[in-house]
Amino acid sequence: MDVNEFQHIGYSAETLTVFVRVNEKTENIEEEDVKNAQIEILNWAKKHQTSFLLINVRELRYSVSPALQDWVNQIIIPQLFDCGVTKIAYIMPTEFFEKLSIEQLGEDVQEKVETERIEFGVDFFDNEQEAITWFSSKYSQPQKKEI
Repeated sequence: MDVNEFQHIGYSAETLTVFVRVNEKTENIEEEDVKNAQIEILNWAKKHQTSFLLINVRELRYSVSPALQDWVNQIIIPQLFDCGVTKIAYIMPTEFFEKLSIEQLGEDVQEKVETERIEFGVDFFDNEQEAITWFSSKYSQPQKKEI
């Protein structure tokens, strides 16, 4: 497991999943730190050639700007596709603005993958077990539920 000030990252060979757990210290995070955290996640996905990425942002205290959302969509997401990730699950924050920015990021990613790659899915969950169950399901596209 890799731990930095803002997130813990680990890998489960059993579920073929890279786990990212963001913590409440993100209240003081800078945009450059967010970018570095995204690159760190990408490096773990590449290292483990994982199919699944679980990003638990329940403790997130940072609202992702539209410019940063675009950066993730243009730089990080295509590389995740290339290294074999097929599903990304977000465990959602409870704070309104943080939740909204993560939902927007997920919608942008889903829109991008619908035009570029059919077998990729992004969905939002209340807990990690729901996400892991989705990973092992045959459904790659989100199940269209309200958050």
